Amino acid sequence: MTAEDPAALTDLAAPTDLAAPTTPIARCELWFVELTLRRPFRTARDTTDHRPLTLVRLIDHDGAEGWGECAALAAPGYSTEWADGAFVALRDHLVPALLAGVTIAPAAAPMAAAAVEMARVDLALRRSGRSLASRVGARRPAVPWCAVVGRQPDIDALLGVVGDRVAMGAAMVKLKVEPGWDVVAVTAVREAFPGLDVAADANGAYDTRPWDAVALADAGIVYLEQPVAPTAVLRSAEIARVGAAPVALDETLGDPAGVRAALAAGAGSVCNVKPARVGGLGPAMACLAEARAARSRCFVGGMLESGLGRAAAVALAAVPGFDLPCDLGPSAAYVDDDLTEPIRTDASGAVVVPDGPGLGRCPDVEELLRRGARRTVVEP
Repeated sequence: MTAEDPAALTDLAAPTDLAAPTTPIARCELWFVELTLRRPFRTARDTTDHRPLTLVRLIDHDGAEGWGECAALAAPGYSTEWADGAFVALRDHLVPALLAGVTIAPAAAPMAAAAVEMARVDLALRRSGRSLASRVGARRPAVPWCAVVGRQPDIDALLGVVGDRVAMGAAMVKLKVEPGWDVVAVTAVREAFPGLDVAADANGAYDTRPWDAVALADAGIVYLEQPVAPTAVLRSAEIARVGAAPVALDETLGDPAGVRAALAAGAGSVCNVKPARVGGLGPAMACLAEARAARSRCFVGGMLESGLGRAAAVALAAVPGFDLPCDLGPSAAYVDDDLTEPIRTDASGAVVVPDGPGLGRCPDVEELLRRGARRTVVEP
């Protein structure tokens, strides 16, 4: 498969088809659990220290299983989905529809739909003994990563976190920024770490101060991500036209059609493709195809996933066409104890692509129980 082939997963889990599992599903288990982050992660929008997750476990009549992860955050903000709402969408709508053979389009709840798709793909690949990496056409055993560094209380703390990430092998860093914590932070990191590539992510913080975003784009960064609100496409295009650094799009890109429209409007020239945000692995491959057709550079973003969701995203990041470092560091950059075998780096500091059957990672049920995970069983 090449980067221009968006149909890599259509026989396993078509982007809008949740009604035709590869094998009949006997039951589904939804596991609601929380991860405690090593340190609070602050953006212009919110601060996260505990990461709620819903894990989807599909079991067929032969006892084979597949796992998926819903990446919706604790509260609406990054998107209209949130963890509790996504759990209800899975329990009351998407999973019953899957078990009943009814198709529900993922547009209203893409992160919940992505979790179902991931579990279906994992189940199908585990039954065949094949890895996700081989299925999507990944061509690298490990991928360079960009450490995303949240807003810190002061410059000394920022430099400490950046130094820690560089020591772990990060190829570049991306700073969460907002008005008042932008050029000064970027300048401090560039001076302290000469030669280190630095990007910035505003999460839409410059809606009312677009010229501050232009000043930040002129501060020697690799790209400026999501300077304005997802719907402010024309304002983003203005910043992209005037600023020195390319504009990267994240929240703006909800599906392949959205990628095509935003790039055609000139809103940016770099795409952050997150499988969870666009509805799953299949749609993510279609987004990549749209971006490459528009000659846009791409990388795979992260959602503070556990090792399960991170394994799927890392496999995608190794596909040709994703040519910038991914936002997917090793487990140790985020948590002390992951829900799965940790995602690790190799001797050069690159994140190793899991090559076992399916996603290459699955949660330990005993560990989930030990952490007090809440299990809900859904049967036909």
